[in-house]
Amino acid sequence: MEYPPKTHLGTPPCLLGGHISPLGAIILRTWITVVLPVATVITLLFSIFVLVPVNTAGAAPSSVLIVAQQSDPGVLNNMLGDTLGSFFVNQNVYQELVELNYNNTGIVPVLASSWTISSDNLNYTFHLRTGVKWQDGYPFTSADVVYTMDTAMSLPAWYIDYLLPVAHVYADDSYNVSFVLSSPSAGWLTLFAFGSGFGLNILPAHLYAGTNVTTNPYNQKPVGTGPYVFAGHVPGQSITLTANPDYWNGTPSIQKIVIEIIPSVGTSLEELQSGQVQYVNTFDNPVDFSQVPPMQSAPNVQISHPTGGVLTTVLFNTKATPFNNPLVREAFAYGINRSVLAQKAYFDYASPMYGFYLQGPWFNSSAQIPYDPAKAEALLTQAGYPPAANGTRMTIQLAYHPLFGMDVEAELIQVQLAAIGVNVVFWSADYATWFTRVQVDGNYEMAIRACQVGPDPSLLWPWMDPVHVGESGSTYFNNTKMVDLFNAAGSITNFAQRWADYAQIQGILAQDVPIIPLTNIQDVNLWRSDMVTGLGPQTGTTRWDLSTAKLVSSSSSSSSLSTYEIIGIAIVVVIIAAVVAVVWNQRRKKAKFEAAEAAQDKIRTGSTPPPQQPGSGPPP
Repeated sequence: MEYPPKTHLGTPPCLLGGHISPLGAIILRTWITVVLPVATVITLLFSIFVLVPVNTAGAAPSSVLIVAQQSDPGVLNNMLGDTLGSFFVNQNVYQELVELNYNNTGIVPVLASSWTISSDNLNYTFHLRTGVKWQDGYPFTSADVVYTMDTAMSLPAWYIDYLLPVAHVYADDSYNVSFVLSSPSAGWLTLFAFGSGFGLNILPAHLYAGTNVTTNPYNQKPVGTGPYVFAGHVPGQSITLTANPDYWNGTPSIQKIVIEIIPSVGTSLEELQSGQVQYVNTFDNPVDFSQVPPMQSAPNVQISHPTGGVLTTVLFNTKATPFNNPLVREAFAYGINRSVLAQKAYFDYASPMYGFYLQGPWFNSSAQIPYDPAKAEALLTQAGYPPAANGTRMTIQLAYHPLFGMDVEAELIQVQLAAIGVNVVFWSADYATWFTRVQVDGNYEMAIRACQVGPDPSLLWPWMDPVHVGESGSTYFNNTKMVDLFNAAGSITNFAQRWADYAQIQGILAQDVPIIPLTNIQDVNLWRSDMVTGLGPQTGTTRWDLSTAKLVSSSSSSSSLSTYEIIGIAIVVVIIAAVVAVVWNQRRKKAKFEAAEAAQDKIRTGSTPPPQQPGSGPPP
């Protein structure tokens, strides 16, 4: 008997037994040949780019804080001068005896735990902390303080004004140091604390004594007593600090700080938003204030902006024509709208200054010059500068440097003074060049600069001192009564009497106008609140203090799987799917084979007639 050949029996069985429809067979075949490969690729891509926990693009490792600053310091010892770029190092590697708190309202003990003042207000004794060590293990003692102050008083640096009342410094013993003043100075301790934050950092005598302080190699590899140890400086790129394990106030939480030198502020803010940078401090990283308002709505970016006491101020060279005439200086004051400066140059991150001191207990509200362009024009005419046919009364040169938004202020002042007939031309340069020409050489007519005059009004004196040494006396303004009032107020301890003297000083400034305070800039700082806390400046911190900062541990990232774990799971899923497909395919083939065998068995037993051969038909 001839058996018919095995033939394809149609629809395959499903995995659970039985057969499925032709449509089901098509769907299953499509699943194997198309859906499974595509699903595999999608699963892997989804695992890598979606399921893998990512804090932010380019975010720093969890033990590292990345700080952005614009300036690359030339030297890492602020005692040698006002060096932009070195403040983070000076505040976290070095330390001071005392410093002012974040809003300049109180004195904070640092290396001195306390102090006492003699009844005659001439002797200030600082009681030093015991057990403090330099970062090379050498003990910190009063010898370091005496060496530092003697050295500071011998240098022609800007901060010497904070030590002018000091006759000498001596060590009572290893942990007590006395400063003896030449005459009583009610505001000296506040000024000393203020100046300490800008360069009166205590130096290690065992590394500096007997050397030239200006060329000592430790100016470039500082050793201090602070919470962080200097680890390296790559010029033009970065400064690295590491946590001091022996810090007297406890090892800081963050183990490593990298201060990146980023000349472009726009780049700094972009990297802040992406998470590559976690902190931008605007004092040492001057921000175009127009860039700040958009950051208010940026995700996870927090902004603090306490009033920092930095004033932008017009300086007049009172020896040069036309500013040797007080009527011209007064006219300029009436012609400058300081409210517009605060709004357009600083986007309201500054307060307009119409008086001659900071708002607060020392402010004389009667000594103010409001914006009044009509009065400004009348004063210029009175001073002998009537308008020409084209409306111009005079042309003057304004010298400025672009830090702290003063370039924008200069442009606004140019427009405002043009409205009263004054043609303003600019001279601008980098800070160092500007400083030499304006402050040191006095080669200018009118200038804008940033300065700090608080928290004690005696800090006005360096700007008003008629003796031109360094920054002092650069306006050449000399008023005998004002000098006498400064001298008297400096030695009086009674607040009411001091206030009366400083109120008169502000009155003299409003009358003779050797300077025009413009704006009181807020201290704008930005950081990633989802990545770091304890920055500021805010309560409990100072402007450049990084010791209180703590990195935020992301709960989502701590509980999420790693990249390799996610990829591993994806691979397992794909393998399981592939195994299921293979098993299904083998069962399908087996089912087809068994069905064919069963059909042939029926033919053999005669229960099913054999199929007709092609071309055959019923007999005629």
